[in-house]
Amino acid sequence: MNVFTPIKKEIKANVNGCIMAVYNGMDNSVSFLADLPKTAVVDHIKVDGKFLEDIITKKIRYHLEPTEGRYRVIATVEFEDYDLELYDKLSNFIVQDFEVYYHHEITEE
Repeated sequence: MNVFTPIKKEIKANVNGCIMAVYNGMDNSVSFLADLPKTAVVDHIKVDGKFLEDIITKKIRYHLEPTEGRYRVIATVEFEDYDLELYDKLSNFIVQDFEVYYHHEITEE
């Protein structure tokens, strides 16, 4: 049985992460970047008081692969065309901070 302890980390813009609109070229998309340990597996992201899973979106992708640089891309969200209120706040830098909930993945060697 695997037991893990969830960890909550507050991400502050340009301190330990950032939010980038249309990071990977998809319309109405936002990517969340954070300085997390390589063993971190993201469970949830909370932004503007709401978990991403509770927001109307086309797709939420949590990324496991490491990226180059200080921050790694931890999630990308595609927003529906008819519900862009949060997307507008994120892409216009009105909301810049978020919370990430993660656990550590331990691999046996």
